[in-house]
Amino acid sequence: MHSRILETNRNTGTCTPPGPCYGGFARVAHMVKEIKSLVPNTLFLNAGDTYQGSPLYSIFKWKVLINLMHMLGIDAMVSVILFKFNSVWVLYYYMK
Repeated sequence: MHSRILETNRNTGTCTPPGPCYGGFARVAHMVKEIKSLVPNTLFLNAGDTYQGSPLYSIFKWKVLINLMHMLGIDAMVSVILFKFNSVWVLYYYMK
């Protein structure tokens, strides 16, 4: 997902109509729910790099991301911390 909390355009800029929009936690959550309803026992695996680098993460840290990550319905996630060790707190609070 590479920290695409908000939807973007094809150049990773602000999504503005009439062009198509991509990503965003809400869009991904919708697709995950739709796929899981059509294909029972589907696993949603997240390869990490989900929260670091977003302006929302830079300002609010884990406080805003915990609910968003729960909204996604991730079944398993790998988190290799490439940037800062404070990213561990997102996983800590997610697991609580």
